Amino acid sequence: MSFGSSGSVTRCTTAGMPASLSGPMELNAFLVSNAAAPVITSATSATGAVGCPFNYQITATHSPTGFSAAGLPPGLSINSTTGVITGTPTVSGTSTVTLSATNGGGTGTAMLTLTVDAAIVANFAAGNSSTQADGYVGAAGAGWLGAWTTTVSGGTFSNTVASSSPLAGGGNYLDAVLTSGTAAGQYLGSIGRKFDPAIVSPTAPYTVSYKIRLNSAMTIQSDALLIFGDVGTGFVSSNGAGSTWVVSGYYNNGSPVWSVLNGDGAGGSTRVLTTMPLTVGTVYSMVVQVDPVAKSWTVSIDNGTTQYQSGTLGFRNAATSGAGNSLFFGANVRDTTHTLGYSVDSLKISTP
Repeated sequence: MSFGSSGSVTRCTTAGMPASLSGPMELNAFLVSNAAAPVITSATSATGAVGCPFNYQITATHSPTGFSAAGLPPGLSINSTTGVITGTPTVSGTSTVTLSATNGGGTGTAMLTLTVDAAIVANFAAGNSSTQADGYVGAAGAGWLGAWTTTVSGGTFSNTVASSSPLAGGGNYLDAVLTSGTAAGQYLGSIGRKFDPAIVSPTAPYTVSYKIRLNSAMTIQSDALLIFGDVGTGFVSSNGAGSTWVVSGYYNNGSPVWSVLNGDGAGGSTRVLTTMPLTVGTVYSMVVQVDPVAKSWTVSIDNGTTQYQSGTLGFRNAATSGAGNSLFFGANVRDTTHTLGYSVDSLKISTP
């Protein structure tokens, strides 16, 4: 290498490199034009769900300065500076998306297989609203056939959207409180809603996931929380012979615990106690896998520290010719001047 009298840099030539570069501007132009193009390193597949927020980050080598994504499904968009794809998908299906990352050396591309599952959600984002689908009591739309319906057998059952003690990283959730009457007896209450079988079929396998929290202590043997599906065409205050799958928080001889009902297909069932205690204030994440074809179901329960996974359980009612698209969250209390409160959030019904 030598320096010419004009200030140019002269060097032995190699492939792709000029014999001399005249001054700093030409040197900078050479360095930029010969920078390596980005290589995309982020995942080549991703999954979202209709109505659920989606987030995907494009990552790449060699410091990209711009990004693009061609072929995104409706509801999603990309930030061309950061490479983050966000939004809420509105249509289910699989899309092949062309990802691009660009710098001064060129553009690197990769293909992303993006699957959007059919899903119906309730995050109570619209608050206490009777005109919007994701409110309470809500309204028809977004995969729901109608509003939430309250059914009570004795006592009072109050429900409202709150935000002061969120279950899922901030935002709204549904608070429910069942209060017994003044006479000794059993008091039942539930909130139920029907989902659209054109979005998620109740005669094919589907998944129900949600978060739930017990807000007041169980003190009597009959105290219970009840989460269940039902093949009936109406709304009920508690699980019964029309129920398919049933998860129950149960006051078991002074030790509240989560339990499941293993059905016999003819309206009967056997209670199976899990290894997961039910503690006031703990948020439980549950995933119920429902198989109407096999007339069976499973559930996983996660308290943030440990997880319980059930074996295969039977439907209490094996009928699939009914509506089969009703979902309920309820409570059961006994005796006088007694309350049982719980909160629900992040409900999603989706195809596998």
